[in-house]
Amino acid sequence: MNLIRQAKRWKATPVAQRRLVLEAAAMLTVSRLLVAFGLRWSLGWFLRESPTTARIPNAAVRTQVRRAVLIAVRHVPWASLCLPNAMAARLMLARRGYASTLHLGVGLRERKLLHAHAWLESGGAIVTGHKGMEAVVPLPLAR
Repeated sequence: MNLIRQAKRWKATPVAQRRLVLEAAAMLTVSRLLVAFGLRWSLGWFLRESPTTARIPNAAVRTQVRRAVLIAVRHVPWASLCLPNAMAARLMLARRGYASTLHLGVGLRERKLLHAHAWLESGGAIVTGHKGMEAVVPLPLAR
């Protein structure tokens, strides 16, 4: 898609959705930096249970966050994989007071290579990381 077409498409996008996509890009940046430089320090927060006072998001909120993250992933200048995507979505939901749980799993790929995957669940539904879940076994993490 050429730049002019992209600019027209962006301009036609509702302002609320543009804000969500920009927020998702910012959260992907934060997540990427945390993964690169401070994962040991920050992973504890991402893996802990949401506060009991946190609300459960409805399907519309989960869809909006998922869509914003997926759009932002296509436009950031780096390859954003499952862990930063799940972290970004968790940050976005937490900012709004919604509960979510980040899951990690491992599995074996062909030639017995270890494969890791992360996904975010909220309200009994997967927000990010749908693809790849079937190939891993969730890790039982001490929370």
